[in-house]
Amino acid sequence: MRYFLFLLGFPLACMGQMNLVPNSDFESMSQCPPSLAWLSVCDDWENPNQASPDYYHSCCQPSGLTNEICGMPYNAFGDQHAASGNAYVGVYCFYLVQPQLREYIQVELTNPLEQGKSYLVSFYTSVGDNGLYGISTMGAYLSVDAITSNDVYRFDVVPQVLNDAGPLIDSTAWMLVSDTFVSPLGGERYLTIGNFNTDATSDTVRYNPTGDVSYVYAYYYIDDVSVVELDGPVGIAAPNLPKREEFGVYPNPNNGEMTLEYHLNETETGHITIYNSLGQTVLTQALDKGTIKMTIRLNGIGSGLYSVLVIKNGQLVLSEKVSILE
Repeated sequence: MRYFLFLLGFPLACMGQMNLVPNSDFESMSQCPPSLAWLSVCDDWENPNQASPDYYHSCCQPSGLTNEICGMPYNAFGDQHAASGNAYVGVYCFYLVQPQLREYIQVELTNPLEQGKSYLVSFYTSVGDNGLYGISTMGAYLSVDAITSNDVYRFDVVPQVLNDAGPLIDSTAWMLVSDTFVSPLGGERYLTIGNFNTDATSDTVRYNPTGDVSYVYAYYYIDDVSVVELDGPVGIAAPNLPKREEFGVYPNPNNGEMTLEYHLNETETGHITIYNSLGQTVLTQALDKGTIKMTIRLNGIGSGLYSVLVIKNGQLVLSEKVSILE
């Protein structure tokens, strides 16, 4: 049996009604998937192009057999437990012999996003065991209307949420892709997940040297998708953020105690706000004037991913995702 851990966060299924993504953990279905390419039986989720994303569920593996292609944890692309529950989906994100081939999953949110409000968008992913390749550029795209195509190739759009942690090449752990998003005009109702980069800009790496030489693809499982509204305004980032030596938070990860380093002159004002992954404020505090190393203690708050935002003169000047591991 594989064991797994949550990187940079904790399960998002606990968000309940705060999460705007219906069936966010893929548990609800109309029937057990009979084979691969049966996303259509997973409630609320759609295939936006003519490719064939896969739906995996433990109901395909009632006896614990290791050869059920659409089962969980064992299936056609590897051996992986769900991040939570008994189901997840899988998509091709790169295929060496078919340039720009892409599979995506898409869902309509329970409510459209509101103009000027901030949202935390996230999902967990894990690379399939069998493929030879991994990529860096898994992302999420929010749109007013559903994006669709009549072919199997890449959507030429720019995702608002994009992994920035390097190659996603862990086939044992679930890796978190997460970022905050301020809705510029409002009305975004659809969330699409996959690889929106070209093959040339996907930072493709061959991570599995012992795999079958014919498995020339990067294939990713996806679970626990979330879009939650943050409970306070964070402003919109200034075009030119201060240098790292002017504003910074460290160490990262930490055990709940961290240092914020910053500078404010006598005419400037500022404050720090920290949100948990539910979008709830766990700390807000005004900043003193001067060049400061401010100690922040959040001991006992619980392991997870937290968003640290610093506002200076009404502008967002620092936005960091900090992992607390207690």
